[in-house]
Amino acid sequence: MTDRLWIFPAILGILLSLTFLLSFNWFALILCMIWLFRVFRLKLHKLSIWSFVICVFMINTSLYIQREMNESNLEGHETIFIIYPDLTSIKVNGDQIRFEGTMQTNVFQEKIVVSHQASTELEKNSWLENPPMTHLRVQGQLKEPSTQRNFHQFDYQNYLKQQNIYWELQSEQIQPLQQTTLEKPKRAFITDIRHRIFTYIERHFEPKIATYIRMLLFADKRTFSEEVLQSYRALGILHLFSISGFHITYLVQLIRKILLRIGITHEHTNVTLLFILPVYGLIAGLGVGVFRAVMQSILVLGSKLLNRSLDTLDAWSITMLIAITVNPLQITQMSFQLSYLLSFLFILLSKQKWVREITPFKSSLLFSTVASIVSIPILSHHFYEIPWVTTFANLFFIPFFSSILFPGILFLFFLSFLIAGYPIFHFIEEGFVVLIEFVESALALFTDKIKFSFVTGRLPFVVLIILILAIFLIVKRIEMKRKPSVLSIMVLLSCLFYHQVSPVGYVLMLDIGQGDSIVIKEPVTGKVSLIDTGGQLQWSQSDAWKEREKPFSIGEDITVPALKSLGISKIDRLYITHADADHSGEIKAIANQIPIREIATTENTFKNKAVFEQLMSQEKMKRVLIRPPELVQLPTQKTLALHPSSNHFYKNNNNQSLVLYVTLGEDKWLFTGDMEKEAEHDLLQAYPNLTVDYLKVSHHGSKSSTTEEFVRHIQPKKALISAGLDNHFGHPHTDIIERLEEHHVSIYATNEMGAIMVRY
Repeated sequence: MTDRLWIFPAILGILLSLTFLLSFNWFALILCMIWLFRVFRLKLHKLSIWSFVICVFMINTSLYIQREMNESNLEGHETIFIIYPDLTSIKVNGDQIRFEGTMQTNVFQEKIVVSHQASTELEKNSWLENPPMTHLRVQGQLKEPSTQRNFHQFDYQNYLKQQNIYWELQSEQIQPLQQTTLEKPKRAFITDIRHRIFTYIERHFEPKIATYIRMLLFADKRTFSEEVLQSYRALGILHLFSISGFHITYLVQLIRKILLRIGITHEHTNVTLLFILPVYGLIAGLGVGVFRAVMQSILVLGSKLLNRSLDTLDAWSITMLIAITVNPLQITQMSFQLSYLLSFLFILLSKQKWVREITPFKSSLLFSTVASIVSIPILSHHFYEIPWVTTFANLFFIPFFSSILFPGILFLFFLSFLIAGYPIFHFIEEGFVVLIEFVESALALFTDKIKFSFVTGRLPFVVLIILILAIFLIVKRIEMKRKPSVLSIMVLLSCLFYHQVSPVGYVLMLDIGQGDSIVIKEPVTGKVSLIDTGGQLQWSQSDAWKEREKPFSIGEDITVPALKSLGISKIDRLYITHADADHSGEIKAIANQIPIREIATTENTFKNKAVFEQLMSQEKMKRVLIRPPELVQLPTQKTLALHPSSNHFYKNNNNQSLVLYVTLGEDKWLFTGDMEKEAEHDLLQAYPNLTVDYLKVSHHGSKSSTTEEFVRHIQPKKALISAGLDNHFGHPHTDIIERLEEHHVSIYATNEMGAIMVRY
């Protein structure tokens, strides 16, 4: 079966995999049926047979993988393990050491993630410079990997399951084993070679060059700066780092030219490449982009040796079928989606005669523009925003990577085997260091000063399908050398602005651990208010060697992604109830990522040193002083600041909490901060007729708040509690839960449910 017909069973395979992953979603099933009907309408006997065979095979494969997905040989109570570490997965960050390994017994093997905390700086340096290349005896406790706690956020447990990893081992003690009857895992030979290559690179190259060699040639980004990656991502050009697999094509062309130049025949050149490509693919880690490019090249070269004509689109289709057969779950990965989509696009456009006849500049502009358009659904789904500058960035960076950076890095790598250590080598290397640092500095400057992205949020499934159809119509007309229709462009824009024009309002209590952070989005106007930011309590100052490269930040790592996933690109007003770190500690972190127009709080909170220091760098943020009782305009015009009144003075900072009484739709909400029983009593004295539909339970469900008198008086119907999973304080207290249940109040708590959203 040739003549570009493999594309039909390939798309069928994707739709079948999608159907199983979505648990037989009705829409995915309909798409499968439509595509099968499309295949049979072609009335091609061989194509119909192949499609039927692939359909049956994919169903059986997906069922098998789904069954195996939830199976582990471990029961969870084991404490002693023999593990062979994957040396290429070791990540040392401060005193935290993480690696993947194969847990071995005489009966079975199973992959596992090990998390270990170095007790001394010497131990940390040992893992950095001379990691153990032998089996390890690890003592520790198994725990299930963390799941998604906020809407649309990264699901670590699902990510590991895609790699057949079901447990995370919290190590207490690690001891290398010098003698064992167990053999090394099958893939250990490859990972050990990769480790030796990385060791060679670190010893012979400047750190900056070593980082790019590892990233570009061997798809290893452990040493790559997260800030630099963010800069590349902001411009929409992260795909240039191995996702596209373009460097494989470059290597094939380079090796072919060299072999032909020294007199080797075309046939022997193809045989040599067929040997080199799989070896390099294994050493490079066989990531998504590397696998696609290597397998595609092998299929084309193999067909030439067999004197068979295999179209590049057929090679692409067969490669994708092999990939999803090996692991159907990878279709959910951004790298898979981008790699196969962009390569398909380039194949499709390069076959058009009119595209081959235009100038190189126009061709680059065309490819960049179309690539930017087709990437929109993928980027908006995974990153919640799309860069608007990608087309122009590609015009510079694609030639820079393909003609300067990648050839230069490759040249330096092979040159090091001949003259590493000589002055001339260091001179050439320094030249590339200067060039790379200049580009990175320019990137950082531009991305820091200019916002290159538009926040779309994660679109609902139906809206995403409509967006994909609109993009398909646009690309189809471009392929036919016609202008896109106005209707398709309008549909595309309407989908991208879905969250901005949505008439649905909501209250979202984020799961930020032990703290408060509540988002209120108004319908129609779309105005966004944020009550508190959350934050981490700092117990003590750690030693310098224990400090993480990028410390975890609730604002940057939880709140900002959660807001962007909902299409929120600005905050109209931030309320800080009081100055405790778990309510106000992330003001600066959030403001640096999402503009905050106003911050509103009481005089007591504004005077707090920690709050004041965070606001020093936020000159554009308007400060609104609130003196309860008073009417405020946000989140709605029916919002009252009830507490703290100037008539009362409290030594306890929690009792100084700003309390907001908000009417949302037909419901009355009371947001209480951390106020305790003294403030609750005074609030009832001041407002004897206060009744509530939704209560934000004060102080995370602490026993010092939410008294019997308070609950009986305000008569809430539903209660929301923000408390950290397995927190050390025991919040929410069982007395509070029982009290609310006695009053028939429905309880929703983040420590049990994760983030909580109430729509209105």
